Amino acid sequence: KIDPTFHCVVPYYQTDKERSNWIDYISDMKDMMPNTFFVWGLNTKKLIDTFHKDLCNRSYYIRTKYNLLTLEKAKLNISKTIMTIPTALTQCLTVAIYMGFKEIYLLGFDLNQICHINDRTFGRFYGMSKLTDTKFEEEAEKNLDYKSTDGWYNWWLMNKQFFLIKQFADQNGISIINGTQGGILSYFKRQPIEIIIGHEILLEKNEDS
Repeated sequence: KIDPTFHCVVPYYQTDKERSNWIDYISDMKDMMPNTFFVWGLNTKKLIDTFHKDLCNRSYYIRTKYNLLTLEKAKLNISKTIMTIPTALTQCLTVAIYMGFKEIYLLGFDLNQICHINDRTFGRFYGMSKLTDTKFEEEAEKNLDYKSTDGWYNWWLMNKQFFLIKQFADQNGISIINGTQGGILSYFKRQPIEIIIGHEILLEKNEDS
């Protein structure tokens, strides 16, 4: 039912063992979003060119390299090289800011993984995808475990990127509003979803159900 103009896909971060999963995953997205332009990581280009050539004219690629540890300012110019992407949220914000949006609303971004480390399905309102329902992904999520030193370090890097993006937005008159109920994503101002999308939409949904 959702037919977006643009769709951001996190860069190909798995090992070559997950290659077939990516190829199938791209097929699913292509079928479900026939009119959508995609923003991929540059390392996904080979898969598109080889297995999904019909997507070439609807695909854009971003190159990530800058280490968050050394940055003092956000790198958001996607026509050049940008910051590494620790989570889909930072990629979506980077692309939206580059495209010139002055009002950005976040829905479904709660950053709650650390609170439900033993329940990988929590909060995934769309279910587990071909990429997330794998042994590799299960092991990767353990790196976010707050009980480990690496887990805390990864969370710190992720939050540093949120801070750099918010700093850039504030300096450039860009409003980023978080309409997600609950969660621990506290960098961006919260606003109830009914204010963002309007009471009429919620009432219409309730009446249909």
